[in-house]
Amino acid sequence: MDTVFLFALLGLGTGALIAMIAVGVVLSWRGSGTINIAAGAVVMVAGYLFWSLRTGFFAPALTTPAAIVVTLLAMALLAVMVEFAAVKPLRSASPLAKLVASIGVLLLLQAVVQLVFGTAPLNSPAVLTDSVVRVGGVTVPVAQLILAAVVVVISTALAALYRFTRFGIATRAASESERSAVLAGLSPSSISLANSVLAYVTAGFVGILAASIVGVSASTLPLLGSRPWPPPCSRGSVRSE
Repeated sequence: MDTVFLFALLGLGTGALIAMIAVGVVLSWRGSGTINIAAGAVVMVAGYLFWSLRTGFFAPALTTPAAIVVTLLAMALLAVMVEFAAVKPLRSASPLAKLVASIGVLLLLQAVVQLVFGTAPLNSPAVLTDSVVRVGGVTVPVAQLILAAVVVVISTALAALYRFTRFGIATRAASESERSAVLAGLSPSSISLANSVLAYVTAGFVGILAASIVGVSASTLPLLGSRPWPPPCSRGSVRSE
């Protein structure tokens, strides 16, 4: 039991990051019915963008709060671009076509990042504290505990948003039946766009935190985003039959 507790604490930070990415995948699925395989690439883009803003890669370095705000705004803009370029044109296409489009977005973003920043891993300035605490005889970075708490808060807030607000009800309605949603006066396209923006901003926040915890790498971060795929992929295969 002590060994299980030890590994649970050691994997707390990475597990929290994967949980946040999973939240973004679910948001994309709710909004457009698309399995967002590019979630890891979005995390990667956010991580590199935050690193470049903090280190002055393109322009004079920004403070941490300013870099976070600019990165999240850029992720919202990226969501709009992907929505109109790859999601909206395939809204009535088969699940396989949507999946292929998502893979295309993943490969495109990864290629662009490698062309601009190279393939060597980078170390990003810390966002959270570097202090540590001892829990059950195990030294745990305080940043990992904070990250786990942030994941719980964000997940709870999003659960409340989708359960108790008009936006959440509209999203569920459009997810179950777009035709019925249109008859009810809802716009599935607008709902999908709003959910995509929310998903990309969430993934962007993960990228910022991941940059300072696991580093910035064009090969590592996309793989980190592949962990949440199986559940929505399984559900997608069931619904498409």
